[in-house]
Amino acid sequence: MAEPIWKDRFVDLGAVAQEDFEIRLDDSSGAVIYAGTAYRRPGETNCIIRINDICADYLAAILPKLALAGFTSFAVAQEFVVIADPNGTPTQVDDVTFYNDWSYDLDWDASVMGLSDPIDGLVDPNQYILQSQLPASSVTATIHFTDGSTSTIIINIAGSADFNDDFNEDFSTIDASENGGAAVLDLSQFSDVDYVEMGGKTYKVKDLCPKFIVYYVNAFGGWDSLILQGNDRESDALVRHTTGKDYDNAQPQNRGVKDYAIEVTKGWNLNTGWLDDNQSSRMHHLLNSTEVYLYDVASGRMLPVVLTDTSNEVKTYKGGGRHLVRYSFNANLAKDMVRR
Repeated sequence: MAEPIWKDRFVDLGAVAQEDFEIRLDDSSGAVIYAGTAYRRPGETNCIIRINDICADYLAAILPKLALAGFTSFAVAQEFVVIADPNGTPTQVDDVTFYNDWSYDLDWDASVMGLSDPIDGLVDPNQYILQSQLPASSVTATIHFTDGSTSTIIINIAGSADFNDDFNEDFSTIDASENGGAAVLDLSQFSDVDYVEMGGKTYKVKDLCPKFIVYYVNAFGGWDSLILQGNDRESDALVRHTTGKDYDNAQPQNRGVKDYAIEVTKGWNLNTGWLDDNQSSRMHHLLNSTEVYLYDVASGRMLPVVLTDTSNEVKTYKGGGRHLVRYSFNANLAKDMVRR
């Protein structure tokens, strides 16, 4: 059974003062990702290590390839094996599969509940549905049309990797049947869709004509999206670099100060639609996310952004004066731009 990466995993290396050990991927003969020596803590009988921080770097949350219906493999889940005394008498002392869950939620069982937890479950007819999956063989999407008919799409899962997908995976092929990944379904190829059932979740299709949709990795390690129904404001933050120069002030066109470079940070103030308490309670998945993209619906561009707010107020109907609540947050384009 897979364990969330946030939950401490302690490994007992035995009643020794110190012990060499290795952590390997997949099995006892897999690639070595860490080798070191552990020392027993004062007052302890056994030598014990905590492996979460080492293993965390080998879990991934990668933006999948956008396709009509496809799957991108990456290490949503990964098996780790701990070997004690690798240079003497190698002994396997632990075997654990972690998945990329940073929720600190003891009640969430991803094997049953999946990795998605969308805020309001609404999707636009012109967007992609992204859904992360633990190891499986296929993902089923059932399209329900407004006339009552249905269409079923089977998205087969196959192992694949390229340089970009595999950058954090030691450049080895990722097996989706063991590691998982993310399924993609392009809703724009269908007409008159009422709702979609996919991976145990229901997505209600609603044409709200949004300018932006935000895609993000939630606390459970899965991709979700939110239509931004409120207004947005775009701005450029500027850092000017100037230099002084000699000039003849008798000539009005001459200058004594010149901008030689301007650093530009493009940003947006973004706003949600109205949310009830249940929906509001899931906003932390977006506002605390480390992997966020802003999808420009008209252009079809997926823009990498970082959220810049330093606090996340949990809003409620009662706390907001018995009104539905909405959130305003700020994002910067995650790219360096310089004007010279």
